[in-house]
Amino acid sequence: MIRMRRLFPLILACLPVGFVLAADAAAGPDAGSIDPLVKASPYADKTVWSYHDNKPVPWARFKPKDFGGTAIRFSAEGVRSVGRVPAPGVHPRIFFSPEDLPALRKRIKEDRGAQEAWKNILSWANALKLTYDEKAEYAQPDWANGSFHIHGRIVDLHRIGGYSPKREDYYSLLAEGKKPKAYEKGSAAGFFKPAATEAFRCLIEEDAVGAQKLAKATITAIRLEQERRAREDKPVDAGQPPKPSTGRSDACGLGYIYDFIYNWLTPEQKQIMHDELVLLSAWADNYGTFNNAEASRSNWATFSYWVFDLMAIEGK
Repeated sequence: MIRMRRLFPLILACLPVGFVLAADAAAGPDAGSIDPLVKASPYADKTVWSYHDNKPVPWARFKPKDFGGTAIRFSAEGVRSVGRVPAPGVHPRIFFSPEDLPALRKRIKEDRGAQEAWKNILSWANALKLTYDEKAEYAQPDWANGSFHIHGRIVDLHRIGGYSPKREDYYSLLAEGKKPKAYEKGSAAGFFKPAATEAFRCLIEEDAVGAQKLAKATITAIRLEQERRAREDKPVDAGQPPKPSTGRSDACGLGYIYDFIYNWLTPEQKQIMHDELVLLSAWADNYGTFNNAEASRSNWATFSYWVFDLMAIEGK
């Protein structure tokens, strides 16, 4: 105990030094140098709103091939090819291309794992539209058994208000261009995540009518979200644009909608969604981008958590 009391002041004195060393390690031993790939890119002199804090971070700090002091050997042996990325303007493109759709539809019909995942998609899509059937095959088995007033395999349907006929049909109201009570307070962008499941269903089942209704609802939700941001968002720093308060996962949901039903959108709808995705993906970095490999708080390599909504408009 006496020894610990004597050592305690020394430990306290060393703490600031430790923090300084940790900060230097996080910035990287050669944070002042610019990687040739970054230097040659149009991002060399740009900044980004990093997850580190609320201050812009220069892209010049990005080390795209920094895996630390350990040599990494990459091997694609045994990995199934994900196919070629379509040309700009060709959709779907985030997770798969038009060339992949026949095989994907076939897998949903024949593969047990894909069938179970498809039941989840149908559960969410039908609950969103208030067409959920507790007796339908997609709702079996009834794991929820009444929890949160839900019957079926997906307990979390309560997160979108459940599927009771008494619930406000906010999906149809949005499709009619109206403002649901559900979005009188809070963000209408919350609609994008469950709506992405309906977009995927429309794509797989080639449901043009369903896709067109979803497009109308999405455009209304975008307008409501833009109105909310105009009221609530404030400038962050002088000379910097306001950082949109729309949630990142919500933005990704919009990207999925845009990607999955792109071929059923009108030119005006495409432009509105595209412009919103440009705004929401701007100034956003990927998780782990600026971490030094040896001092990273993540076990992922840099540039690993992609901004999925940006991938929906890649090349445009």
